[in-house]
Amino acid sequence: MAAGCALPTAPDTRPVALIVEPAIAALHVGEEVTLRVLVQKANGERTASTGSWRSSNANLTISNGLARGMQAGSALIEVSAEGLT
Repeated sequence: MAAGCALPTAPDTRPVALIVEPAIAALHVGEEVTLRVLVQKANGERTASTGSWRSSNANLTISNGLARGMQAGSALIEVSAEGLT
């Protein structure tokens, strides 16, 4: 190898953040909204993920990113993907 030359390095694809879209949603009883999670990589790339979803309120159900309002109230939605929450 010539002096001053560096070997190419692989892109840094470690997950560094989760982005939920939409970030805020308001639902009436019986309404649904589809949430999606993007995984932000260290190299700036964003990829879609299915994630594992959880609601802080049993009156808002969520499965595979589909949230449904069952009764009046509020909820915090949590998603985990690629080791991040």
